[in-house]
Amino acid sequence: MLHGAAFPPVVVFGEGGEYWLADGYHRWHAAGIAGLQTIAADVRPGGRREAILHSMLVAIRRPCPALSMTPTLRGSAVICASWSRR
Repeated sequence: MLHGAAFPPVVVFGEGGEYWLADGYHRWHAAGIAGLQTIAADVRPGGRREAILHSMLVAIRRPCPALSMTPTLRGSAVICASWSRR
């Protein structure tokens, strides 16, 4: 980040003046540590619920085994999936 490397934008859901970070926490945190005032963001319509559902889908699809979900988190994802149908 400090040396001009390009990173994917973070994913944020916004609704009614509130914004929820759904993907890219580590990028957002690193930008803060680096002293950056802005970071590229993909802002999508929706609120907390949509952000949680999106973050669970991202975690399930993560290709790196070290970063993949634990069985407990997978169970939470199933709960969220049923929650998304409401």
